[in-house]
Amino acid sequence: VVKWRPLPSGVHPTLAVALTRDGQIAACSRANRIYLYHVQTGSLIAQLYDPALSAVEGGAPGVAHRDLVQSLAFDRQGELLASGGFREVKLWRRPRDVERLKVEWGGPVAVAAVSPDATRIAVADAAGKVRIYSAADAALIAETAGHAVEVKSLAFSGDGSLLASTSVDGAVRLWKSANG
Repeated sequence: VVKWRPLPSGVHPTLAVALTRDGQIAACSRANRIYLYHVQTGSLIAQLYDPALSAVEGGAPGVAHRDLVQSLAFDRQGELLASGGFREVKLWRRPRDVERLKVEWGGPVAVAAVSPDATRIAVADAAGKVRIYSAADAALIAETAGHAVEVKSLAFSGDGSLLASTSVDGAVRLWKSANG
């Protein structure tokens, strides 16, 4: 009978890396764990783990395999990730409709935009109000009232320092995204 033990605490090699075809998501292994990252921002999206392994004798929480993860590969659509360890291959499906953050607005949202570095979210309503929130914790950063009618579009500048808004009456406004 094979009796598995947890990996030694100092063992953390990265033996496998995979990238989706569109270059948006990178997966990497560290020992028996798997991490997914957003390539453009470098932020951690998720850590994949097998809940059944933490219930096994000697299992540690957050592990994907009992042994080192030695190979990773995404399918063509980036929907499935295959991971290989000692005598096993696991398939991980990308979840859909996962709520990562909820911003309470209090009414219908006309338009929204996310900054290029994914740290801020801008939301506008039919009354012309624009709010900028922190993407980390949904904290309100700024609120503007520069438009008198419905905002039709929002866009952050390439560096994320400015937010442009347009309204039904044809007005275009620029806001500093750090403070409105």
